[in-house]
Amino acid sequence: MKKTICVFIALLLLLSLAACTGKDKPAPTEAPDETSQPQETQETARVPDFSYDPETDFDKRFLMNGNVSTLLETEDVYYFLPHGDHFMHWCEKDGSDCGVLCGKPDCEHDGGNGEETNANCNGYLGPFVTQFSWIEDGKIYYILSQIRGRSEDCCRIYRMNLDGTGHEFVRGIPWPETSYGDQMSPMRFICHRGILYFLIFGGYIDGAEPMQPLMAAALSLDGDEIKIMYDSGPVIAFYGEICPVGEYCYIFAYGGYESTKIMRWSSVTEQTELLYEGDELGIIAKFWVDQTGTVYAASKYEEGVGQNAVLRLENGEWEKVMLFDDPDIHYSIRAVSDGVVIARDYREYERDMGRDIDLWVRRFDGETLYKGKLPMAWIGELEEKYGGHITLERSMLFCGNENELLALYETLLPKPLGREFAPTCYVLVRYDITENGLNEVRLCETRHWIIEDYFG
Repeated sequence: MKKTICVFIALLLLLSLAACTGKDKPAPTEAPDETSQPQETQETARVPDFSYDPETDFDKRFLMNGNVSTLLETEDVYYFLPHGDHFMHWCEKDGSDCGVLCGKPDCEHDGGNGEETNANCNGYLGPFVTQFSWIEDGKIYYILSQIRGRSEDCCRIYRMNLDGTGHEFVRGIPWPETSYGDQMSPMRFICHRGILYFLIFGGYIDGAEPMQPLMAAALSLDGDEIKIMYDSGPVIAFYGEICPVGEYCYIFAYGGYESTKIMRWSSVTEQTELLYEGDELGIIAKFWVDQTGTVYAASKYEEGVGQNAVLRLENGEWEKVMLFDDPDIHYSIRAVSDGVVIARDYREYERDMGRDIDLWVRRFDGETLYKGKLPMAWIGELEEKYGGHITLERSMLFCGNENELLALYETLLPKPLGREFAPTCYVLVRYDITENGLNEVRLCETRHWIIEDYFG
């Protein structure tokens, strides 16, 4: 590695669980202290803070579509922790070099398998590392989940130096107390301005009825009190997301018989405000909250259509601000990101299904930043490297701003002789937006073997 000065960008978890419901439809409980209409809040006497400070604030670009991978950015180096990988990686921003975050000369690191066990490697974080890592005071912080009954903590926070050395324990995160018993599990940890925000999700049987309640919580890292921002009550919740913005944490909850709620909790007043409740959009997984607190989202997904409009939430109602309409290509929105909307040629269920991809990138004001083919030369480079055909499975993440796009692809490498399964390869690619089009930079790739096959 050449340079190590970090700013946190984390890359996002879609909690989509299928469950059956009974015939009766009890109403979900309201969020604590939430108001029925945004304009009725008691915060009119003060100026709310929606500002963004890259030194302390979470980068919400990486929440889209349930991303659970971490990306930490420096002046010329990225740190990369793919979902399911046991090792922190680093890569030069110009794409010239990458590897496991370990400087030991004789270390085998991950041995070509991101699910390997190698506690002697400085880059090894283990199988229980969970999203999201962050940077604070020149240290990389990461969270390891614990097993209920074996520890008083649900998770533990550790930190290490920027070169992978000096791993040390910081503090534990206590199990949250809920009214739903021991079946609730904290997940999706996001550190923002010294507060750890997270979801609590689980399931249990109430009589003969299955229940999957959802809670959203906040824990100050210099305290021990877990504050509940939202409790769905005993309902079947299918999805939840949290998104810190300034002093607020926005909460997206889908469940309770297909009703979606958008709320925000203030870390100043510790009050939860209801911004929207309805069923116009279904699950809201493609959204953005700007620095005025305004929520943008993609239209409701329709089979055969996709999502072709961008909507803005105004006083509890959705209004259309942009439509992706082209006479020759059927576009569907892939991501609503930092001031930009990314659409691609429509594919059912958003599977990539091939390498010929049409992309359309527009600002929120409708101006087109790029419209054309998505450069995919990196696949040919990997095929030359690994000596065979590479299958493009999907893009796990696609986000960006007016200057660049970041994509995380899942691929299948050529299957070696004697192996039953082909290894999965996760590829991180940046596309710089220039006046001449998109400049493609392959940053890093990591390989995952099926464990049984790997040791077979």
